Amino acid sequence: MRVLILGIDGYLGWALALRLVRRGGHEVVGIDNLYTRKAVAEVGSDSALPILSMQDRIKAVEEAFGARIEFIEGDATNYYLIRKAMDKHRPDAVVHFAEQRSAPYSMIDIEHAKHTVINNLTSTLNVIYAIKELKRDVHVLKMGTLGEYGYPAFRIPEDAFIDAVIQGIRDKIVVPRWAGSWYHWSKVFDSYMLLYANKLWGGLTITDFHQGLCMGLERRTLFPRSYSLGLMLMMCGVR
Repeated sequence: MRVLILGIDGYLGWALALRLVRRGGHEVVGIDNLYTRKAVAEVGSDSALPILSMQDRIKAVEEAFGARIEFIEGDATNYYLIRKAMDKHRPDAVVHFAEQRSAPYSMIDIEHAKHTVINNLTSTLNVIYAIKELKRDVHVLKMGTLGEYGYPAFRIPEDAFIDAVIQGIRDKIVVPRWAGSWYHWSKVFDSYMLLYANKLWGGLTITDFHQGLCMGLERRTLFPRSYSLGLMLMMCGVR
């Protein structure tokens, strides 16, 4: 399988790239603008483990696994970059991790809020429009978050839709969301855009998975729901 990872330099993107290479039988192509490194430095933080440059990471993969990761330095908000990469490499799957993923970062001020919303929604639109216009059969794997739902009193269902009765009238609606940051609201709208794209065009294969938390050195996990549990376990490094 040929997999295009948007945000390959990130915490999840690189871990997934290594997992695919290690398992064998996969070709990995990645796009990243290296923004996460800048954002981490901006707030005076750092990684618990040293992070090599992208060039050194790719070299280490070649030495350890004898495999080559194709890396493109670029921004997922650039539609023509995404379309060109998808047209050239013809991926079977696109994993979309190219979003500003920190809730506190999105709340710093207006500039950080704008960056989060514009980056996250634009990159998602670019992916689905590139697939539509290239008429490619591509499975989109999109990182969502349980934070879209807030803390409702009702049990969050597995389906994206629920049967609801509003003022005595029954209808099927999207499960209500009540996010807690600009980041989380961007993810809510992401989900709506993916649902709407399939309503408009049909035939799109999209998995919008809502992850739980990966906590601690013991890799303990919290999963309030079972949706895509196997994939979430893989992303958390659990074998």
